[in-house]
Amino acid sequence: VESDTTPERLKALLLCEETTPIQVLVAYAAEDPKAVGPSLNNRESFSLVGFVNVQVQCLQTVTSITATCCRASTPGCPLEHDLFRLLTSTGVVDMLLKFLSSQDFPETIRTSAAECLYVFISKINEAKAAVVRLHAVPFFFDVLWKEPYKMVRNYLCAMLKVVAEKYSEQLLDASMVEKAVAMLQHEASKHVAIMLLDIISLVFEKYVAFYITRIHSDTDLLTSLYQLCEAVLHKNHQPDIVSAITRLLEVIVTIEGTNSDHTNFTSLLWTTGCWKVLVTPVDAKSDAVECALLKHRCLKTLLLQSTTPAIIDAATEQIINFFPAVSAMLNIPLDQGHDPKLVEQVTLCLCLVLVKHPEARKFFKKTLIQYTSWAKALHDKLHDVLSQTDTRQYEGMYIIDCNQAYLNNPNVVNADYTDMGSVFLAVRGLLAEQESGIVPDNDRYSPDAISRARGFELSDPRAKSTTVTT
Repeated sequence: VESDTTPERLKALLLCEETTPIQVLVAYAAEDPKAVGPSLNNRESFSLVGFVNVQVQCLQTVTSITATCCRASTPGCPLEHDLFRLLTSTGVVDMLLKFLSSQDFPETIRTSAAECLYVFISKINEAKAAVVRLHAVPFFFDVLWKEPYKMVRNYLCAMLKVVAEKYSEQLLDASMVEKAVAMLQHEASKHVAIMLLDIISLVFEKYVAFYITRIHSDTDLLTSLYQLCEAVLHKNHQPDIVSAITRLLEVIVTIEGTNSDHTNFTSLLWTTGCWKVLVTPVDAKSDAVECALLKHRCLKTLLLQSTTPAIIDAATEQIINFFPAVSAMLNIPLDQGHDPKLVEQVTLCLCLVLVKHPEARKFFKKTLIQYTSWAKALHDKLHDVLSQTDTRQYEGMYIIDCNQAYLNNPNVVNADYTDMGSVFLAVRGLLAEQESGIVPDNDRYSPDAISRARGFELSDPRAKSTTVTT
């Protein structure tokens, strides 16, 4: 097969004969060794282990042929449909599911079966649909729940992710999320952990109502989810794991930030001090820098999506009462050795803290009053970083303050953006209103105004300058 992978040759060799090599391979793989052995003429020479090895090689060859055909397929000579039709006619899916369903089969066969099924459904779209019709998603979860073998677990989870990307509605089951969270508490395989986190993130992001009605309302499950996030962030320093867990956090707090009656998870992050694990000292190791960048990006999202007065009050109180975190953030912008992207994220976090609550500004003024030169250097550095930040960083950045005022609404901030003096007066007026507790009319400061401001293009100088200046 590999000696010439032109699609025309593969089609003639593998897919057009009355009895193809693929059918023979599947037939051998499907045999029960215990049933085959006694039927052989020379029973003494029969080796159960040897026959199992033949079955494994048959499965691996089917896997290799499937991958080769899918790679070689072209619009002029597509192979996927004929390959799918041929494989399904052999009953290969039922056979592979049978191998996975029982731990009585040897590890080698179950691993090869899992790999074969993964390649089948990941390479052929019709195969994904066929697996869904067979209700295989809950089956995969049930097998994964009890599966002892690492490689089988990896392939099972990879199959779940492939199906979730196209048929995520198949995972709208709180019990599956509960099982996934429980598995993650003790998961030894990094790959399984990352894929499970990605699957949960994907389902929550696509089906917000599912999160609100089935997950947020389940106190025990929500608490388990929060404890999982905290534990993973505490003990893991690998960028791929940190990336997966921070993405899940960002998805959840973004959902809650736009559904102000459902903010239990965000509230837990602040009131229990879990947010502190997002602010960590940074050393020179590249992995540490990447993890710090991911965590501060997540902290920025958490600050932005903390939109109710109670949560903003709690966030401000937590931050000003835990000076080590503040100190760590203050030092990063002034340290010339830090990654510019990290400095950018930390600067945005600091400025969001300052702008959302007057108590934060009072705290910083009181703390830094004895260090005039240092405070000025910090102020100038923050200003420089904001001015030089790529404007794409400000897309979707809607700043809601402690009075639920939408501070950077470009439709209502009244200033001449070509005149920095006018901008300064406008911003000072906004912060004065915040400090006095004045809440202007609902049309100006209702969170609903965000949807009206979405029509503002970033190329409009008002949209750009308002966010940067604020």
